[in-house]
Amino acid sequence: MNNLKKAFSRESGITLVALVITIIILIILSTITLNMAFGEDGLIAKAQEAKKMTEQAMADEAHAMNSLLDEYANIMAEEPDIPDEPDPEPDTNTTEEPKPEPEPEPQPGDCRFVKHMSHFLRNYYR
Repeated sequence: MNNLKKAFSRESGITLVALVITIIILIILSTITLNMAFGEDGLIAKAQEAKKMTEQAMADEAHAMNSLLDEYANIMAEEPDIPDEPDPEPDTNTTEEPKPEPEPEPQPGDCRFVKHMSHFLRNYYR
């Protein structure tokens, strides 16, 4: 019976030591994890920095889009500067009927739909 008591006492001592070692290891691991998450250069700080960078990039993109839309609207509002081409002299040796003049090509300032869309896009991205 004495031997049985000694065997149980050894087992409970080993179990207690194993429990203490396990708790120490868990404390070390949790300290490392908390330091990685909340430390000076941890995940939280990196996430906040990424958020700031994303917001700055969105603001830069919106500014660039607005400047492009303004430039586009200015171009659409300008009168086109197309030089007049001299009329070719008619050939008097032919008896063909003169060809009808083609309709003038639409100029950028004449397109109301494009002006409407540029106004819509400018207001949408502001």
